[in-house]
Amino acid sequence: MDAIGDAYLRCPWTANALAVCHLRLGNTARAVRLLRYIATEHASFELRADVPMVFKTNLATALLVGGNADEFLNTLDKLGGEDHPSARQLRATAARWKKSLSAWQRFWWNIGGVAPRRPRLDGPLGDLRDRPVGGRVCPLPPQGDGK
Repeated sequence: MDAIGDAYLRCPWTANALAVCHLRLGNTARAVRLLRYIATEHASFELRADVPMVFKTNLATALLVGGNADEFLNTLDKLGGEDHPSARQLRATAARWKKSLSAWQRFWWNIGGVAPRRPRLDGPLGDLRDRPVGGRVCPLPPQGDGK
């Protein structure tokens, strides 16, 4: 995957697919970095409203897998997309996790303690179900002049 270089940055769909590959291979830090690049405002790290929901849910997943339960839950709160299958799945995961905590664990976590364990995801990591719609959404890489 390193052979791809920076070409993925020109096409957010390619960057998303590469991030999911990194996530599934255990390269969580790379996945988070790519997904932050395509799903958040660069100055504030707030979720962008103009990107597909799947980019944002993949970022939330990468944060969770990377061990950052608090940032995962914060991202989940800001997602929107109530009808999106990935958002619904992540919300169900978070609800199951919160329900599994004892009263003491919830108390400790709510006052700023570290989450006792992180939520467990079902199925493969990352979502590649959504696809770009209509026409070419990613610029083609530069071509040689054939000489």
